[in-house]
Amino acid sequence: MQIRRISPILALAVVAGLAAGCSGDGGKEPGKTGQGTTASAAPAAGEVQASKGALSVSGAWVREPANPKVAAAYLEITNTGEADELQSVFTESAHRIELHTVKAENGAETMSKVDSIPVPANGKAVLKPGGYHIMLLDVPRPLKAGGKVRLALSFTKGGVLVVDAPIKTGA
Repeated sequence: MQIRRISPILALAVVAGLAAGCSGDGGKEPGKTGQGTTASAAPAAGEVQASKGALSVSGAWVREPANPKVAAAYLEITNTGEADELQSVFTESAHRIELHTVKAENGAETMSKVDSIPVPANGKAVLKPGGYHIMLLDVPRPLKAGGKVRLALSFTKGGVLVVDAPIKTGA
C-alpha cells in the first residue's frame, strides 16, 4: 500500500473521532459513533454499520489474533454509485495497517500487499478470509473477543467512513 498524504485537518478529525470512540461513549448517545452513523457491538449479518453517499459498510469484524501483534479485519463495502477504491485504513489499534489479498500460486495460498481494493460501480467489495482483507500490524494492546476496533476507511472518491468492528473468535 502506498503512503498517501491527507490534509492535517482531515487527519486531526479522524484521530479525534477515533479517540472519542475508544473512550467509552464519548459523551454521545449509546450506539452513536459521532460520524453520523450508528454502530452496534455485534452487528447482524448484512446490517449496515456505516454509510456515506453511495458507499455503505456492513459485516465488519476483526478476528481475535493467535499472534497478539497481528490481526485481520473483514467487511463488505456496497457501492450504489460510480467505481471507487479503498485506498487506506486508519486505527489506533495498530501502528501499521496494510491492505492485502490472498492468491493461489503453485497449489499454495500466498498473501500479498495491495495498493488499494477496488469497489466496483453498483457492486460490492467483499473483504473476507482467503481474499481481500485489512492487516493490522504491530498491535500495541491485545485484541480480545468481545472488544471492538474502530476503523477509518479512506476511499478515493467517497471520503472517509468510520466503523466499529467487533472482535470475534474464529470465522
